[in-house]
Amino acid sequence: MKTQKLLVIAAIVCLLVGASGAAMAATVCGDDSGNPEDGYIEQSLVVGNVQVTGNCVLDGITIVGNVIANLEHNEVLVVNNALILGKVKVTGGSAAIVSSLFPGGGFVSSSGRPLDQGNRILIDNIDEDTLVQANIIQGGGNIVVRGGAAGDSIVYIQNNTVLSGNIRCVGTVGQTGSAGVLATGNVTPLGVVTCFGQ
Repeated sequence: MKTQKLLVIAAIVCLLVGASGAAMAATVCGDDSGNPEDGYIEQSLVVGNVQVTGNCVLDGITIVGNVIANLEHNEVLVVNNALILGKVKVTGGSAAIVSSLFPGGGFVSSSGRPLDQGNRILIDNIDEDTLVQANIIQGGGNIVVRGGAAGDSIVYIQNNTVLSGNIRCVGTVGQTGSAGVLATGNVTPLGVVTCFGQ
């Protein structure tokens, strides 16, 4: 049901901006083509998912969809000052997800609390230091670090506001007191933080 509603919203936005149905296909961001410009998208409206294939910077954009990054060692995803109506999932490499807004979908339970919209930011087995800082997640949704960081790398989760969800570390060394994941200064008024440091 949620998927159908999101598709309807995406189609409406597509019609409002005058884009064709083809514009809803995945947008590719990554400098693996050898052209650095292929790894930089700024001040744009993207309707559909963004598939990250190498070093990529998403700066000041609105995404009506998800950002999916499967990165190699030494590849980096930067998401700065973005409005994302879906989720950001990063596997491998490293990321900096900073000062971005993940608005709620308006779905509420019978008690009036926003429904959990799943993992809005998912960091999965990254290879290098990663920063998730000063993001706002409205409505239901979580920040999740799964598997932690490789070697001496650290996932920093700092000063985020998750209005009706959790910040969770799953299967990370950070849960047992190691610096693999460090959470500080986060606000979760209706949820919990299960990562080391907070």
